[in-house]
This record gives sequence, structure tokens and C-alpha cells, in this order.
Amino acid sequence: MRILKNSIFIVLIASMFLFSCNPKPEAQADNVIVTVHERSLYNSDLDAVIPSYFIPEDSAEVADNYISSWINQELIYQYAKQRLRDTMRIHGKIQDYRRELFRYEMETEYVKSNLDSSLRVDEIRDYYESNLGEYKLEELAVKAHYIIMDAEVLSYYYELDKVRRSSPGDMDLLYDAEKRSNIQVFEHNDWIYFSDLLEEINATLTPELEYGLQLGYFTTQDDENRYIVKINEQKMSGDTIPMSLIYSEIEKVLLNQRQNELLDKFVNDLYQDAKSKQSIVYKEN
Repeated sequence: MRILKNSIFIVLIASMFLFSCNPKPEAQADNVIVTVHERSLYNSDLDAVIPSYFIPEDSAEVADNYISSWINQELIYQYAKQRLRDTMRIHGKIQDYRRELFRYEMETEYVKSNLDSSLRVDEIRDYYESNLGEYKLEELAVKAHYIIMDAEVLSYYYELDKVRRSSPGDMDLLYDAEKRSNIQVFEHNDWIYFSDLLEEINATLTPELEYGLQLGYFTTQDDENRYIVKINEQKMSGDTIPMSLIYSEIEKVLLNQRQNELLDKFVNDLYQDAKSKQSIVYKEN
């Protein structure tokens, strides 16, 4: 991605550096958490790095870790100031970080303001069809529907037979039964990973369930519910991944491509503008 991943790390390091190197007014002395030499960490500094949605236990752990890290960094900083003499090299690195932060912030703002993030379905489909060889399933995917009924009902042959005989194009009997009895009907007319389906119905893969998968239907139950499942279609590991399962992934790829093209154009426009104003001067040999 054009915007470097480690830019986020740079931002975090820079924020800690700013907190430790900017003394607060004396009026805020009562908010001091800890002081190392002449530098202090304030409550407001801590509030800035702990998300408001954290539960108290997590907030306390994050606070303890941050305070410990801040103290350690401040001790090393003070120790280094007294002993390092090559400060020009450090100053140069600070300037590099500063430039990187400016670039990162500008690219982020430019993308936010100018990127068209809307993608048409045909764009997704064209990319998918052009790259079919890259998309292979690593696990079983299915289309299925199922009913949920009370696990305490021991006689369920009628419901099992209805589900076994049902198909995606003929669900009326199941929905009629749902209206007349205490069952619920669920459909997955689009592809779903079989492992996700099992999690949805609180089931684990067993030899009995594998056999039912071969038959095209099976039952399973938990403490409260019985699930009667009809498998309508299957795609095995190694088959081409259905587009619906990687739709969001393709969206990310295409948006990333669009973002890179936008930033390339942005930089090129800056270059051409600077060149026309003779702001770029190459030294002649």
C-alpha cells in the first residue's frame, strides 16, 4: 500500500515523544501522574491514548503499561542526553520523522477528500473473472437451509422429511410449517463456509455429520434446539472460490489500486506544477 504500514507506528512513537517533551502549565500540577527528573506525565496524556470504549479492567492494564513504558523511555532519554554527543545525527532523524509525518498526514487527507470509494458490481465481477486462477477454496463451502425446533421434541420425522424433500426453489411447505408450528426457517441461498455454518448451529464436525453431509442433509442439536439441515450445493477445497465469499476482499484490492493511482496522479501533478514554475532545478554536469 502506498501509505506505509509503519507510518502508524511512527505516529504512535511521535505521540509518545510529544507527550514526554512538552511540559504542562503549573496549573495542571494536581493532574500529574508521575515525574521523572523534570518531565511529568499527566492524566490528560493518559486519556489521549486509552479508548473511551475500554472496560475499566482493560483501561487499568493499558494505563499501567503506558506509564511503565513512559518512565522507561524518559529514563533512557535523560541518560542519553547526558552522554550522546553526535546530536546532529539525531536531529537529522527527527527531521526525517517530521517529513514522514507530514507526508503521511497529507496523503491521508488527500485520499479522504478525493478517493471515490464506490465500486460497481460489474467492476468486482470483471476483476474476479480475470483472476479466477488465484482464488481457490481452502475449505468446504455450501449453500444450505435449515430449521430450528425444540430439542425436547423427540419425534421429528415429519420435519426431517419436509426438510429433506425441500429445495431453494420450493420452500413454501417449510414456511407454511413455520406458521403452524414452533419452528424457525433459515436460508443461505448464497455461499457460506461450512465451518461458519457449523458455528451458526452450534455444531462440530463428527463422523455422523460427515455422513449426513454426503447424503445432503443431517440433524444436530445443542441443549435447547435441534437443527435439521439441507445441503443444496457444495464446493470442495481446491475449487474456485465463489465470488460472494471474496467480494469484500476484491473491494479492498480495487480500492487500494484506485488509491495508488490517485496518489500517483497527485504526485505527478505536483511534479509537473513545480517543473513549470522552475521550482525543480537539476544540477548540470
